[in-house]
Amino acid sequence: MFARKTWIAAVVVGSAFAFSPARGLAEDVVARYAGTAQGNSHGHAVMMLRVTTMGGSVVSVPIPNGDAKKATPTPSKDVMDMLKAMKRGTLVKISVEKDEKLGMQLQSVDEYKPQPGEDTPNGYVFSKTIDKPAGKTTNTIVVLTKFGQPFPFTVPLKKGDGGVMAPDPELMDTITKLQADSPVWAQHKGNQLLAIEPYTEPQLGKVTKMGETEVDGHKVRSAEVDQDGKVTTLLVPGKALGKRWVPDSLVLAQLAHVRAGAMVAFRTREDGDKVWLREIGPAPKVAPSADATDTPAPKKAK
Repeated sequence: MFARKTWIAAVVVGSAFAFSPARGLAEDVVARYAGTAQGNSHGHAVMMLRVTTMGGSVVSVPIPNGDAKKATPTPSKDVMDMLKAMKRGTLVKISVEKDEKLGMQLQSVDEYKPQPGEDTPNGYVFSKTIDKPAGKTTNTIVVLTKFGQPFPFTVPLKKGDGGVMAPDPELMDTITKLQADSPVWAQHKGNQLLAIEPYTEPQLGKVTKMGETEVDGHKVRSAEVDQDGKVTTLLVPGKALGKRWVPDSLVLAQLAHVRAGAMVAFRTREDGDKVWLREIGPAPKVAPSADATDTPAPKKAK
């Protein structure tokens, strides 16, 4: 494992590759290591760092030569030693530098260690908030990151004291307590933030029953889950429209893939004596222990 960042020497050669947002790369990007190969850049023989972007594109980035006069590649030994020891598929953070004549060049490469939950669909890293005045109110933008790339979300407005619209106070109460670079779990619809909380590992349990539960005169889809003998009824959230209950379509779709008897991972929100689902899905598979995979000793011949 590589705890330090390896910086490239200042002497560089040209690059025939142009970075562009359309190809999923920026000046600082997290990607998966895909190996190295010799190539040519602006008439110079160079070693190329090959990475697979989060969008699935395989990109080759020139590693600067230490001696541009030599006919063979002369990349940094420290960088090459690090890359040779690295497994393919390892997450790496690469920084690039643009030279007006030589184009984009690799500046640094370092193994990227994701925050807990960052590799899950709703896992992010909290970065900062930005307040934007708009007439009599102020819009709050929450900037989250995933693998180094920023994702801005707007906190929805709610009518407050005196009828003035303001960012949702319940969400803001959580947001103001978050620390920069801390992992979070967040739900959003488009660019609007729906829910956010410090990241914790999801709860695990076994579904014992699927059905409906009456809540305030409405029949609400639900699942009963057993956690070490404690059974909890998990409700699909939604809203009442007259006499009809309209469930949250995302959670309802997740629950449609759950069956009684299955182990599940889930998140909830408690409201009094009611437990509402935030998300639910199959529990992660646990790798068998070494003892379980040991080959039985052969029987002695009689």
